[in-house]
Amino acid sequence: MSTLSHRTRDVILAIGLAQGLLLLWVQVLIRRGALSASSDMVWLVPWYAVALGVPTALQLITTDARDRRPWLFGLGLAVVLALTGAYAGHTIEPSVGTATALLTPYAVTMLIGWYVLLPFVQAAFKTRRLQPEYPDLFEFAWNNIITLLIAEIFTGIFWALLALWAGLFKVIGIRFFADIFYSAYFAYPVTAMVYAFAVYLARNNLSAVITVRRIILAVFKALLPLLAVIILLFLTALPIVGFAPLWATGKATALMLMLQIGLLIFINAVFQDGQGEAPYTNWLRTLVRAAVILLPIYTLMCLYFLYLRIDQHGWSTDRFWAVLLSAVIGLHVFGYATVALRKNKTWMAGMAPANIRIAAVVVALSVIVNSPLLDAKRISAASQVGRLLDGEVTAAAFDYKYLRFDLGRPGNAALARLKELRDHPDAQAIRAAAELALSQTNRYGIQQERFETAEDAAVHFAMFPAGARLDDSFIKYVRERHSPWLLKRCLEPAQRCAVLAIDLNRDNQKEYVVFRVASRWDQSTAVITRVDHEWRLAGTLEADQRKRPESFEELKAHLEKGDYAVADSQWRNLQIGGRTQHFRPQ
Repeated sequence: MSTLSHRTRDVILAIGLAQGLLLLWVQVLIRRGALSASSDMVWLVPWYAVALGVPTALQLITTDARDRRPWLFGLGLAVVLALTGAYAGHTIEPSVGTATALLTPYAVTMLIGWYVLLPFVQAAFKTRRLQPEYPDLFEFAWNNIITLLIAEIFTGIFWALLALWAGLFKVIGIRFFADIFYSAYFAYPVTAMVYAFAVYLARNNLSAVITVRRIILAVFKALLPLLAVIILLFLTALPIVGFAPLWATGKATALMLMLQIGLLIFINAVFQDGQGEAPYTNWLRTLVRAAVILLPIYTLMCLYFLYLRIDQHGWSTDRFWAVLLSAVIGLHVFGYATVALRKNKTWMAGMAPANIRIAAVVVALSVIVNSPLLDAKRISAASQVGRLLDGEVTAAAFDYKYLRFDLGRPGNAALARLKELRDHPDAQAIRAAAELALSQTNRYGIQQERFETAEDAAVHFAMFPAGARLDDSFIKYVRERHSPWLLKRCLEPAQRCAVLAIDLNRDNQKEYVVFRVASRWDQSTAVITRVDHEWRLAGTLEADQRKRPESFEELKAHLEKGDYAVADSQWRNLQIGGRTQHFRPQ
């Protein structure tokens, strides 16, 4: 039975057409050069945010075409998306092509805030009260995501049929349909209208959406005990094996966050709208409750590991988002654990108030993190530059490209300040490296200092063992156009490399093992040999990341003490400080 009037259907389709025309319009402006995809992000980001977010929201919340409330909400939503989008676009550095990566956090956070907000608006429209009932929030939240999924599938099938249509006629020499279908003037408005029609179909067949929802929730309910067992078993194993193996993976926080998110989704799928009877038998309820009560341990471990990383390496955008995600998950986890401590069968009912309060926090955070109040790029740039100026990281080891290519306008503003640095022991090296980074438009491009003589270039290499002399022909080889990029990196400003002369392949001729060490995670080692009086790359040496030297100074100390040896193989491996580096042929 129909739940939406034909007039409402027409309004939803009109919204879809308007959305398609907005997206087409901006595409035409870009093609004609009125807007630049690289330098006009302050206009393009809010345009796309409004064009994608507002019409889709209106298609989901519009029930009565004569109701003005959805339009007023759409206007307010457009203002928020435009302002946050303009700021996100402003933080993009136009001289480098990294807009997609830098805008991903904006897109993800605004999508989360958008999705969390809509059920509250829909529930308010339904009951005409600002305080929603939890069953309404549950229903709208799940129905929205299933409706959007159905619309995606419907639109994909529609385009598959058009592709088949165009392909069949193209085979017999008729390209007319392919030219029409793949034209932007057709694709944008038609795709948007088809998507809008699919949203209408899903909303108008609510029983089908509810059936899909029940199937999905039934799957989660069946698997929740298994997830609870995983959580409890892992906590049991940790005291036995210790934190060291978990920390060494470098993925500890991500894995534990996934585990917590999984339990939160599964437990809410079982709780549903809070109207049903207590699920499972007594022993299964006890198992699930134990997992929920102990889950805060995972949150604390995540925050502790992140604290150690930040203490070691400062803030980065990845660590900022990890801390924020851990904090939001922690609100859920501690709230649920508090509820689970209640000694009754219906303890899950206490999750409803916690979910509502935390949802409000999530919506607020999605706006704040895309404003100057809590900008991940600005915080990370300040942290990294502070570590450099305080001597926590050397001028040679500092990652200037991270500021240039990963932190947008705040990072480039920090580089500009470093370029003018005067009152610092390594001011000259920092200024040169910052200036070089600002001149680069490609993250992986190698830009070397200019050297008048080979002796000037040789300053970038420390030769070992003591007393060994660096061959002049090697310096000439490093400066040649076709030399390996591993060697070219050594000639960048503030960079130093160690060169160890040692026979690795028993040919009675010493090879040059060239080490570039910026940090444990940014290292490279090349084996250079001479064949017919010409230098060439023989291969590389690779070490376990956990056993690499922490810094250039640590590597240099081992080489100065003679703390190295060869390990037998056709090309022998190299041991430095008891750590084996394995040869990989070129």
